[in-house]
Amino acid sequence: MKQKRSTIPASVPEPYRMPEVTPAVALYAGKAAAMLGQTEPAKTLLEQAAADKKARAEAWTWLGALHEIAGDKTGAEDLKNKAKQADPASAEQYSQIFKALTEVPKKLQANP
Repeated sequence: MKQKRSTIPASVPEPYRMPEVTPAVALYAGKAAAMLGQTEPAKTLLEQAAADKKARAEAWTWLGALHEIAGDKTGAEDLKNKAKQADPASAEQYSQIFKALTEVPKKLQANP
């Protein structure tokens, strides 16, 4: 992000420059990218969010669902277990997230 920020012309006033991405923003953006079927950007953002203790369990839960959808069952289980250790409630959220990630993109494609 810092590299992109440094390429903004100096003539652009500071308030209009892109701020650094916080873990909370990375989490929300990663979840949005996942819902839109943009798997690679979603994984990158969710991994960035997982570096923050507050966002870690939720980010790992979403990452686990993305890994399962991609066919990586081992990676999905590892991430689900990490999320569950960080926050036991994440286990309950996993099935809802997985369902949303498999159904919503299909609905978006059917109704462009």
